[in-house]
Amino acid sequence: DIRSYKDNSEHKGVVTNISAGGIGILMTAPLEVGTDVKISFKLNPKLQFDDLKGFIVRTEVIGDQFFTFIGINFLSIQPEKRTEFNKYVLDKKLEQYNFKIGG
Repeated sequence: DIRSYKDNSEHKGVVTNISAGGIGILMTAPLEVGTDVKISFKLNPKLQFDDLKGFIVRTEVIGDQFFTFIGINFLSIQPEKRTEFNKYVLDKKLEQYNFKIGG
């Protein structure tokens, strides 16, 4: 879920990519670059984020203007979840390149 501070509207989308600094989401409602947002998402059953603050740094209309890709930079991640989040992102990147550490 994405909630805009600008007009308190709530939107849903599909995560297309994630990094330590932000997240990419495909959605049907366009939001403007610079919009402050709160985002909630679950990476796995144990790693969930609620009302994570961020701002939109990129928008791109996909196809016939039905879908919009938005890039959101995180402003902060709860310190108690930062290490686990970074490990998740690294594991996914390594998995993407079929790279394994250890046995």
